[in-house]
Amino acid sequence: MVRSGEASVSGKNLLQIVAIFCMILVWAIILHKAYAVVSALAQKHSGVEFWLALARHMMANLAGG
Repeated sequence: MVRSGEASVSGKNLLQIVAIFCMILVWAIILHKAYAVVSALAQKHSGVEFWLALARHMMANLAGG
């Protein structure tokens, strides 16, 4: 029995914590990949050419390819 004021982690709460951790991990992977792509484009193109290359890259990869 849990007394008032004591924290208890039930199975449902534990699964929620694991799900939140996994969601954060997925977002971190997506942001890392995006940073790598933008950095590579920035090294290859400068100024306005960078924005055009970024737009081309985004339009070419809308389906996640």
